[in-house]
Amino acid sequence: HVQRNKNGQADTNQTEKPQTEKPEEETPREEKPQSEKPESPKPTEEPEEESPEESEEPQVETEKVKEKLREAEDLLGKIQDPIIKSNAKETLTGLKNNLLFGTQDNNTIMAEAEKLLALLKENK
Repeated sequence: HVQRNKNGQADTNQTEKPQTEKPEEETPREEKPQSEKPESPKPTEEPEEESPEESEEPQVETEKVKEKLREAEDLLGKIQDPIIKSNAKETLTGLKNNLLFGTQDNNTIMAEAEKLLALLKENK
């Protein structure tokens, strides 16, 4: 029987005697795969409602964020430089998706949208 780690892959660390019923709690932290570290303990859906540190700060209304993104989209049409235009378009698309899927809170998206607007105004 092959000992499995938390991802179900064969555990390559055979320094200790393999135990098939070894509880996961006893697994040394060193064996934790790198892929698990980037996982955020924070929920990705509706962070403004579930995350305690964000409930302290009032969120910008979604409609205001959408308005800011539309403003950036209008300015984007006036940009001549193809590289800046491409980067700004990608950033804008990402911000729209973050708003749509709730992967970032409104305040963060608003701050990023304002940075994008500043860049666009600078380069139009």
